[in-house]
Parts: sequence; structure tokens; C-alpha cells
Amino acid sequence: MTDSKEVRMQPLGPPGCLGHGHTFVLQLLGLTLFAGLLVALLVQVSKVPSSQEQEQELAKQEKVYQELTQLKAGVDRLCRPCPWDWTFFRGHCYFFSKSQRNWHDSITACQEVGAQLVVINSAEEQSFLQLTTKKRGHTWMGLSDLNEEATWHWVDGSPLSLRFMKYWNPTEPNNLGQEDCAEFDGDGWNDAKCDISKFWVCKKSALSCSHEHRDLNSSSGSLLGDFSSPERLGHGLPPSCAYGLSLAVVVNEEVPFVVRIQLHRSVIMSDFKEARVQQLGPLGCLGHGHVPLVLQLLCLTVLAGILVAALVQVSKVPSSQEQEQELVKQEKVYQELTPLKAAVDRLCRPCPWDWTFFQGNCYFFSKSQRNWHDSVTACQEMRAQLVVIKSAEEQSFLQQTSDIQGSAWLGLSDLNKEGAWYWVDGSPLSLNLTRYWMPGQPNNRGGQDCVEVRSSGWKDSTCDYKKFWVCKRFAASCSTE
Repeated sequence: MTDSKEVRMQPLGPPGCLGHGHTFVLQLLGLTLFAGLLVALLVQVSKVPSSQEQEQELAKQEKVYQELTQLKAGVDRLCRPCPWDWTFFRGHCYFFSKSQRNWHDSITACQEVGAQLVVINSAEEQSFLQLTTKKRGHTWMGLSDLNEEATWHWVDGSPLSLRFMKYWNPTEPNNLGQEDCAEFDGDGWNDAKCDISKFWVCKKSALSCSHEHRDLNSSSGSLLGDFSSPERLGHGLPPSCAYGLSLAVVVNEEVPFVVRIQLHRSVIMSDFKEARVQQLGPLGCLGHGHVPLVLQLLCLTVLAGILVAALVQVSKVPSSQEQEQELVKQEKVYQELTPLKAAVDRLCRPCPWDWTFFQGNCYFFSKSQRNWHDSVTACQEMRAQLVVIKSAEEQSFLQQTSDIQGSAWLGLSDLNKEGAWYWVDGSPLSLNLTRYWMPGQPNNRGGQDCVEVRSSGWKDSTCDYKKFWVCKRFAASCSTE
């Protein structure tokens, strides 16, 4: 016979085991498909963050939440609708004085702190003020008939409403001895002489503390997502695959989406005691009497199914683009944290509004003028004292300010003994500060016992002259620890 006939006459092996050439092509095709699916799976799995990276990211996100919570609480605490020592009531701030003044000086005192002597606008406000002032004693309100007898007007120019007439005490107002100013007295109002010293109440609008904040767990997206319970994607191969490559894709149950790929080969023996190494054909074509080729193809099909299922599960992992978007979102939160921290720093003011901070102290520069004694009282009412100078830097700071505003009272006098200068805190004037006297000062000309600061230095002056004044007190601590 010819060679071609000899080729055609070659007997086939046992059923299902094709010739070596055909077997090679089929298995090569199957392995190529398997390899392609495996590469695709590995590419997807490579996009999954490692357990350490995920733990670090979760820790970072948790830290962001903690900082946001602390900052929000800090803002809520620091945002005060009213200055310190003021009382908030229905959108307004009220200052109840701790000293007494006449009616006109009470108006001035309120104006100096950006307020006005109280004007009553509702029954609720009247009840609140009456109860508060009853504990203190006679207290001025911003009501008078100074312009025209029995025509009562508030300090803002508005007339007294008829509905408030019921708050006068019985037989009041009676204008006994030119009583032209109104006061809180017991359970109602009374007219009194305007030059009598009484307590007083200032009123001004409260600041708004409303601040919109975005809930990071809102429907627009959460930074801290909950991972679903991990699932086992595969548990090995069916027993029909007696030999070959098997793929076990296992999800670590402790760390989400951590995939372990296991490649192994298994040989199923009928009896372990009789186990022996089988002679294998080329590229996995089993020898005579072994599992048919159809079962091997079925094995590859099952492998392909497992790989497809694994790809479907892995595809649920965020893509690189989605991860980048998430990172951008997180970066935006970090960027928002920076101005929020700065806002808290700004809100935490070591000094009250309208005061100036300098080297650990707060200074109030008056907008009106008073004599020295009234200036001392005004500072005490703000829980401060007429300024006591302790250093050259402080002296320079105050002197520069007086250059802009004009001469102002210092808390220094020799009222107790001529020539013996003492500060209002009882400490004597130190020798290293005497250099700040202007040339020829102090000269005690005409009983000048109180000291003022000017742009050129210190000067003694008559204590009953009206001048600007400066209060000083310790600054509050803004430490967040």
C-alpha cells in the first residue's frame, strides 16, 4: 500500500482517544480558551485593593468622619449668637448691667457696645425683662417723655403703643417731681427722675448661627460604604476531572474582596493502596482504558463556567474609573476640611467682639468719652479694668492706638497720695516705665491726679475731664485639646 493508504488504515485508539494530532489541536484550543479566561480574571482581580490598602483607606475615612464630627461640635459650641455676659432671648441679646448710672449715661453705655437701651416690642419680652430686673432692682428702659410731657417715646423714636399701657404700676406715670424716664419697678413700670443712678438693660439683634452642612451619608453618596458579605465563588473541580488544571477562586471571609487563586493537579485513584503512576499520552491524552476525551472536554467546559461566574462576581468590584471618582470625592472632602478647620479657628475668638487682641490680652477702646472714675466703672462692668501697662511693647501698642483715636485714660493715678503713682490693680508704677512721661510731666497743675496716654507719651490730667478710655482683660484660651 501507499503511504496515504497506510495513514488511512491506521487504527484508532480506544473509543474517545483521538489520534495524537487531533487531540493536540483540541486540547490546545481548550487550554487557549482557559488561559484567555484566566488572564481576564487576573486582570480584574489585580484591580482589587489589597487587604492592607483597604484597611488603611477605611482608617483614613473613619478619621475624616471623626474630624468632621469634632469640627461640627466645635462650631456649634463656638458660634455664640450673643457676646459673653449677654443673655439670648427670642432673636435678641440683652446685657443686664452690674453697676448703676443715670438714664442718659445708660443710653451712652449701650451705644458704646453697639446696642441701645432696651425697647420692648412684645408681651413675652416684657415678661422676660420684668422677671429678670425684679431680682436686680430698679432698672432703666429706653422710654421717656423728655420731648413732650406725657408723650412717651422709645429711644428708637417709636411711640409707646397703647397695648403696653397696662404695664404701668397703679397710679403711674404720675410725673412726681419731673419724672420723665421709665424704669422697671417690681411687677411693672414707673416713671422716675432721669438723673438718678439705676441699673440698665441694653438690647441688640443676635447673630445668626445657622450653618448648612452636607450629610456625608446622604443619598448623594456615602464615603463609608458597607461591603456585602463575602461569598465563595468556587470550591474546586467536580470529580469527573480526574487530571488537569483546576481553579479555586476563594474570597477571604475576613478581608472583603481578597481573591486567592489556586492551581493544582489531582489524580483520582480507585484505591490508595494500589496507587501507581499512570503512563500519560502526549499533552494529556490519557492512555488506553482511561477517561474518554469527552469527559476531558466536559471538564474544560466546567472550568470555563467557573471562570465566567468568577468574572461576573469580580466585575461587581468598582472599576479603576469608579475608584478614581471615589478618590476625587474623598479628596474634595479633605479640601473642605481645611477651610472648616480655619473657620473654627476664626470662630474661637480669644476676645469679645469689638475688642482687640495683643500678646495674650484683650483691649477695648471706647467710642465715647468719660471722666476717669466713670471709665474705671465702665471697665469693671465688662469684667475688665482700666488699662494697666506691664511692658514696653504694650506701651508702644497703646501709644500707637491713641495716636489714631486721641488721648485716653490709663488706670494710673496718685489720688491716694500726691506723687505716689499706683495702678488700679494696686501695684505701684515701676521705675522702668517712668520714661514714658512727656517732658515736664507729671506737674500736678491744678490738681491733676489721673494719667492719660497720648501719641507722645503720658500726661497727668484732671480726673473729671472727659476722655476716651481703654479697658484690658485676659484673653480666653482657644485650645481645642
